Amino acid sequence: MATTLGTRSRPQCVGAGTGAPDCTASCPVDYKNLPDDYPRLLDDLKRTVAEARWRAQRVVNTELVGLYGRLGRTILERQGVEGWSTRVIARLSTDLREEFPQMRGLSQRNLVYMRTFANTWPDEVAQQPVAQLPWGHITVLLDKLDETSERDWYATAAVEHGWSRNVLLNQIMNRLHTRTGRRRRTSRPACRPRTPSSPNSSPATRTCWTSSTSRVPSPSKR
Repeated sequence: MATTLGTRSRPQCVGAGTGAPDCTASCPVDYKNLPDDYPRLLDDLKRTVAEARWRAQRVVNTELVGLYGRLGRTILERQGVEGWSTRVIARLSTDLREEFPQMRGLSQRNLVYMRTFANTWPDEVAQQPVAQLPWGHITVLLDKLDETSERDWYATAAVEHGWSRNVLLNQIMNRLHTRTGRRRRTSRPACRPRTPSSPNSSPATRTCWTSSTSRVPSPSKR
């Protein structure tokens, strides 16, 4: 028995002046008499596309974080040697944005973030959890935390649990790492993997509960 998803009344798609179907045109879909397993097939293909888009986005994000780190190290090194003032960073921002008008993230404020980022993680970060976070998450770590060890802790947790930027901020404000320390890490959240439904969700995204049954906030779009 075939699955029927409904019908739509649309004009017949035909080739120009021929009366024959034009398979190259954007033709209406016949929603009648679909195979029984069509919904499952559609779900599988959606998941495949979403996962591929997410992987591509992750590669782009890692490259962007690496770029910001290299820019930040250059600024940090030159400031240390030549004693640059903030006026030099402001001029760099203006000139870089003029050269790359379509590129976001080259504001004076962001260049200062890059310098702080490079000072916090002076080595290449490609293999570190922080490299897997969007830049907005990283600026939260830089703004709200002073210790590198704490920044690393929250970066690791954000990657592991798929926290959104707002969830990350909330966990920092609630000082989650101190409460986890009091539990001596014996009640590490048990996580159930969840398949992403969009490129903004990680294949490693989990829904987590601690042994005390308090639920870690579910990840949302970053």
